[in-house]
Amino acid sequence: MRWYQQNFRPSMLGDEPKSIVAVFAICAETEQEADAAASSLDLSLLLLEKGRGMNQQGFPSVGKAARYPYTDYDRHRIEANRTRMIVGTPEQVKTQMLDMSERYNASEMMVVTLIHDFGTKLKSYRLLAEAFELGGSHAE
Repeated sequence: MRWYQQNFRPSMLGDEPKSIVAVFAICAETEQEADAAASSLDLSLLLLEKGRGMNQQGFPSVGKAARYPYTDYDRHRIEANRTRMIVGTPEQVKTQMLDMSERYNASEMMVVTLIHDFGTKLKSYRLLAEAFELGGSHAE
């Protein structure tokens, strides 16, 4: 990203560099709720790494993630994958997203919330929109 921004040359496509950062973000009212919701993505990424990716049922549920027989290596991989996610309360997620945006000098950020429960996903997006004071409550 830094190389692109430093070596950008204006053209008919634009006068200045534009950068977008995409991030997995899961937002909930409490850290515990966010962490539980994120367990769905944790297990999904782990299974994908093991070559046992998504099936017809989509992302694993929080219950399935809680029952999965994780090995020490699996827990290590989940910890490593969590560095690619922002998980927490609205204030925590907002702060981390703003820090990431500044680090990457991003013009835009794209949030992707990949979890099992659709209602929890909508709530995550709504809480995040409220944290950033984005207009309207279209997610409800």
